Amino acid sequence: MTFLVSPSANISTYFSFLLIPASVQDVVISQSDVTGFKNLQTVRVDHVKFEEHIPRPLWCVVSGGFPSPRVEVAKGKTLYTGGLSTKMFTAWKGQQGLRYEERLLVARADSITLTVDDDGSRISCTATVEAAGSASAAVSAEVECEL
Repeated sequence: MTFLVSPSANISTYFSFLLIPASVQDVVISQSDVTGFKNLQTVRVDHVKFEEHIPRPLWCVVSGGFPSPRVEVAKGKTLYTGGLSTKMFTAWKGQQGLRYEERLLVARADSITLTVDDDGSRISCTATVEAAGSASAAVSAEVECEL
């Protein structure tokens, strides 16, 4: 349990939280900025389009997972090593006394560059919560790459 002390008007207020590792609920790949979307199903894709040698961003959106999942993007077995920028969105749900935190992690691969040789391959996004016994969830999409 974690206790937080909030000093306001000389009164100490104590809150208790039970922090339990949680597995990822869902992973989505998108080629559009998904920041602010409430329904991930509206941005889910099963293929991604690229033009040869033209860098494009790719978003991986992870629903759930505590502590924050580790996100990896790969084409086939080759990991994307260009770095991911991530942003966590949280919201408290439920009634007082039984609240839970809803978490959405948005990871953006800023510039993925592919060639026509990559056409038909698969690009994947994997989210892993190490504290939950290395529980992971993954999604992949077929690559369409044109000249």
